[in-house]
Amino acid sequence: MKALFLSVLGVFIFLNASAQWNGSGPVGGRVDDFAAKGTKLFACSDRIGVLRSTDNGKTWQLKDSGMLDGKVTILLVKDSIILAAGSNGVFKSKNDGELWVAANNGIVDLNIRTLAVIGNILIAGARNDVYISKDMAVTWTKAYTGFANDLTGMVSIGTKVFASTVSQGVYVSSDSCKTWKKSNTSLGNLFVQAFVTDGTNLYVGTMGGGVYKSTNLGVSWTTYNSGLIEKNVLSMAVNGQNVIAGTSNGMYYSSNGGSSWMDKSSGMANKRIIETFINNTTILCCTDGGGINVSENWGTTWSINNSGFVGTLVPSLYMDGSKIYAGTDGAGIFVSSDNGKSWTAINNGLSNYSVLSITKSQNKLLIGTVDGVFISSDEGMSWSQAPKTGLKEPYIYAISSIGSKIFAGTQSKGVFCSSNNGLTWSEVNIGLGTPEIYTLYELNGTMYAGTSNGLYFTADSGKSWVQRNIGVTTRVNSITRIGSTLYIGTDSRVFKSVDNGITWQAKGNGLDLPIVLSVESSGDTLFASVFASGIFYSKDFGENWININYSSKKLNRVYTLKANANYVFAGTEEFGCLVNKWNSTSSIHPINQHHTCLYPNPGKGIFSIRSQETLNHVVIYDSRGGIVAQRDDLVNGSAIDLSNSASGVYIVCYYINGTLYRETILIEQ
Repeated sequence: MKALFLSVLGVFIFLNASAQWNGSGPVGGRVDDFAAKGTKLFACSDRIGVLRSTDNGKTWQLKDSGMLDGKVTILLVKDSIILAAGSNGVFKSKNDGELWVAANNGIVDLNIRTLAVIGNILIAGARNDVYISKDMAVTWTKAYTGFANDLTGMVSIGTKVFASTVSQGVYVSSDSCKTWKKSNTSLGNLFVQAFVTDGTNLYVGTMGGGVYKSTNLGVSWTTYNSGLIEKNVLSMAVNGQNVIAGTSNGMYYSSNGGSSWMDKSSGMANKRIIETFINNTTILCCTDGGGINVSENWGTTWSINNSGFVGTLVPSLYMDGSKIYAGTDGAGIFVSSDNGKSWTAINNGLSNYSVLSITKSQNKLLIGTVDGVFISSDEGMSWSQAPKTGLKEPYIYAISSIGSKIFAGTQSKGVFCSSNNGLTWSEVNIGLGTPEIYTLYELNGTMYAGTSNGLYFTADSGKSWVQRNIGVTTRVNSITRIGSTLYIGTDSRVFKSVDNGITWQAKGNGLDLPIVLSVESSGDTLFASVFASGIFYSKDFGENWININYSSKKLNRVYTLKANANYVFAGTEEFGCLVNKWNSTSSIHPINQHHTCLYPNPGKGIFSIRSQETLNHVVIYDSRGGIVAQRDDLVNGSAIDLSNSASGVYIVCYYINGTLYRETILIEQ
């Protein structure tokens, strides 16, 4: 164990003057809330933080200075201040988002779900608790406990505060949140996902029951579903008689206070509307992963306004000569011809914008989505959907080909093959021990399948599969090669085979954690993305690994990697496609020698902090990537108690002044 510990301490970081991870796209992402302050619009995302627009939503800028990370899900404007809250508590800005300051004095549970205001009293709803502040978020006092992790929203009318929940309907408080009582008469569905008020009336959007309205401060409720076809209501907005309902399948508009609804989602490719907002006569709505849609004519026409908003999840990348294609979860597929400096959406003909896999076969681009396979014969300028005849599962996690045969790896039904350009599909699972496919890789006519239960191959175009014994039973996430040598990224580090997969050797010296999400090669250089640890490279065929830009929080989850002779491309969970100019001759320096340390190390489980600065958002991971403990605002002399944890190596991640650091500790029980 000590040898492993010392090897982790000996990890080196790759640094040079240009070794910064930058990204300008693909644009889009998820918005959890909107707010307006004067002529400025704000949007927040639990992925990247707070965005600001000064041109009515046409363009956006990230404004997260002072925040621990991007976990922000709710906004509130009160007079001259803006509050932003999420899993790291409440942050306050007095200068329109230029700088944020933590405002959690008195808040015990920092997982804030809702914000509201009555008069000059601010309200913050956590998982179980409700806090109030009478001094503009300088201090907070707990007013109530008992919502049982159920809150979804809060609104106020006069001196009354109303709270919505996922299982208990609506509650009302008339004494500044000290006591609450249910307010559900005639409310036929108690799963309330959306909650808004026009200052007089209350509207709730429910999951499965559509919209309900109360005209008497919640004393009773009436269904308002005329014309509302989709009853799963995810978001709502109101301005006078104009009401918006964002559903799981379309955006609906009412001009008469909800008495009747019209579907206004024509022209939207992604119709899962997770957030809506009305700013004067402008509607803003966010689709699930697709970013911000804006309408200035009550939904008659829409424009996608994502300029400056890079919050996409990129699960797939594909390189084709000088072009790189990026598939996103919700925003479709993009292409870059300038090494990721700019990206262009190429979604013409797509009916599903969640692109999980990309390949090219017979001069045709193929993409796997959550609704089957799409094919392009003109480099992505237009797409047509392949029929799903014979395809038992539409979730295409992996796609590859052998000659003219297309192979599609699915989420839960194994592998399917098409010999006629996707017109029909045949199940090819004989010998395949699991139906969960994560990656497909073709090498010299042999198809390899990375599954939830190891590695399989077929040498007869899928007629039969044989499992390759890699020494452990683990999920195989990615496959690459250098020459004829195969490498696989698994949940148990990197494995290497020099005999076409017959025998395997584990390779992971220098990798902080074992979960390798992606492996890629360029020349004789290997790259690996590791869960919660970023990106590593190896110049000795996988024997030893060195971290690239260890302190970037943007690289905590990189799902896919691609590389050429000059650049490394990383498809991230929250920040689009990040690009790093690769220079293998750059100098190598020891990893983070910050003066902060945890001691004694090794220890029995109780570690003290030795630091001249405050450690924010401290998270301890075990060797599998699981979160063991979380702390906040630790100062010199503070203690972390891990005495109930098993012996082993643990990774401690923390922020100082917005920069992410990591240290390794060893517990010896």
